Amino acid sequence: IVVDWYGANDLANPKNWPVYKKVLIFAVVNYSNMVVYMSSSIYAASQKGMMEEFGVSSTVANLGLALFVLGYGFGPMIMSPLSDVDHIGRNPPYLISSTIFLLLSVLTATVGNVEGLMVLRFLQGFFGSPMLASGGASLGDVCNENVQPLALYTWACSGFAAASIAPILSSFTVPIMGWRWSLWEIVILNAPTLMTPETSRGKILYMRLQRLQKRYPEIHMITAVQAKSPRPTTSGLWNAVVVPVQMHLLDPSITFTSVYSGFVYGIYYSFFEVLPFVYEGIYQLPSDMASLAYLSVVVGVFLIGIPYCGYIYFYALPLSQKGVSIAPEQRLIPALFSSFLVPGGLFLFAWTSRPSIHWMVPTLGIAMTSAGIVIIIQCIFVYLSLSYPLYAASAFGGNSFLRSLIAFAALLWSKPLYHELGVGGGSSLLGGLCIFGVAGIFILYRYGAALRMKSSF
Repeated sequence: IVVDWYGANDLANPKNWPVYKKVLIFAVVNYSNMVVYMSSSIYAASQKGMMEEFGVSSTVANLGLALFVLGYGFGPMIMSPLSDVDHIGRNPPYLISSTIFLLLSVLTATVGNVEGLMVLRFLQGFFGSPMLASGGASLGDVCNENVQPLALYTWACSGFAAASIAPILSSFTVPIMGWRWSLWEIVILNAPTLMTPETSRGKILYMRLQRLQKRYPEIHMITAVQAKSPRPTTSGLWNAVVVPVQMHLLDPSITFTSVYSGFVYGIYYSFFEVLPFVYEGIYQLPSDMASLAYLSVVVGVFLIGIPYCGYIYFYALPLSQKGVSIAPEQRLIPALFSSFLVPGGLFLFAWTSRPSIHWMVPTLGIAMTSAGIVIIIQCIFVYLSLSYPLYAASAFGGNSFLRSLIAFAALLWSKPLYHELGVGGGSSLLGGLCIFGVAGIFILYRYGAALRMKSSF
């Protein structure tokens, strides 16, 4: 017997839950997402003070940010896929990891040596990662297909905006309170994830199966998720860890989306190196005023949301209401246009970052680049969640790993890149490489359906 929802209106189905429960989940997921992203970049303003106290180079100090980013790349590969395992679900990884993250944040703010600081920053990223990687899957659990792109956009915006606002916050507080204050701000902002209702379809049906199995022990039962899955999701932790690797090795669509989103994500994190170089170095602004350039990221992210929401409201939603099935590739349409914003913004930033041109012009380039990046990653999130619904958390986890790995590398190579080639040469090189991504996203849009037909996921 296959255990499934009792009908289209089954209240156990998260998509049928009342609005207040969905709002609670939205609030917790997005707030937790914001806190972890802020925790990565809020450290940027503390690097000078940390260098003075421990007597280390700028490269070592920069590792505090880079290792955090690397940590939240490794974490999803181990922890987030567990939420796809029926007998575990979404909540346990969230609750356990967020509690450990809070404890690590206290230790990080009080550690007395640079080695311990680096280890703790990596562990912070590691245990903060499950919400970053699987929060989108949680939002997808409670949203129907029409609302899901908008829900995922709030998730993407909360992360991008938070990571950009954090350096501004620390730039104004660290000079007054000391370099450790940015680490204490993480403790103040953070709180363990509330025990929200379980949203995983597999876990809810598994719990229902357990209740029915106790009542009817003589009947063999499986859940609808187990019946549809080509691999037993209850086969243990090994399967949970291996699936993301298999998906990226065997499915070219997943491989491309992860590499492309990783590259543009690395460009985003390179901003934390190049913006001080431009606004403090070229334009001679004080550090607190120079940090306000990060607001251009927030402006770009929210302004691009207007046409994106228009696409959802005027194109995707009417088709869905008419009963027309929208292929996952159709969800990539905004990314086709936005893919041009990334190289365009980088070229504008590269060629106008000079004292003779007002600082607002290169700042516009940063806003354009940020707008393009957030829509590309947003569309990829929607594409993955709709193309691989049974393995959404695994797909997000693998994607998060590659994105973070490339961002880690970007934080290390961006300073040498800009010192060797200058702002114009370095940003032009990145913009030129983005052209390959533009071609790739168009190829995925054209041939993605055929590739999905051959996929075993």
